[in-house]
Amino acid sequence: VGSEMCIRDRHYLHATISLKEKTYQGQRLEAKIWADLLLTLMNFLAENIDQGHQGLKRIMANCQDIHDVSLELFALHNIAVCLSQYSLDRDAAITYSQKALDLAQRFGFLRVMISNAGNLAVLHSLQQNTQAAQNHLQQAIALYHNYRPWLDREEKGIFLAYTAHAYWLQGQRLRGLFNLGCALVMLPPWSSGNGQLIWRKAVATLTPTGLRDPAQHPAKSAIASL
Repeated sequence: VGSEMCIRDRHYLHATISLKEKTYQGQRLEAKIWADLLLTLMNFLAENIDQGHQGLKRIMANCQDIHDVSLELFALHNIAVCLSQYSLDRDAAITYSQKALDLAQRFGFLRVMISNAGNLAVLHSLQQNTQAAQNHLQQAIALYHNYRPWLDREEKGIFLAYTAHAYWLQGQRLRGLFNLGCALVMLPPWSSGNGQLIWRKAVATLTPTGLRDPAQHPAKSAIASL
């Protein structure tokens, strides 16, 4: 049922946006980028992985045409989070998260820098790339301490959630649980979308590795619950 709903919703969304194609062409390119980003995320969640990757390439090319770094970062970061959160394509998630981190460091986007360094620590831990995981965890910690005076509660909560997951996967269970508890206090699930993301991160952190099976298709159940 989840798969059927996902496919039906994707076709409906595509048809709706296609009707507006001429309107988008007559407006600014940002409108087409946002439409393409929405369709790209839907394609990934419907497990049309190749179409999703092609969609992201178009988005990045269009963002570069209009020199919109913030929109390019938004696309890279959110697609990396989507791919890693639902175990759709972990290798691609690492690639996109690394690109987002590099771009954020170049232009000084603090939240994207810290969250992607933490995300990479988690992804490399899941891929059993121990040294890379350690390097990115230390990078996230260094960024957090360097920029802590300028971070709000939400940004601190995001950092704590990612590092909690990374610590847990690297066997530092008590430290992971402590950071996770701090993250949930600082950014409870009902506070915002990122609060809900942290709650899902908490569930992922406490789920035994053997139960994190992509064959269970968590993306389908997520779509069905929307």
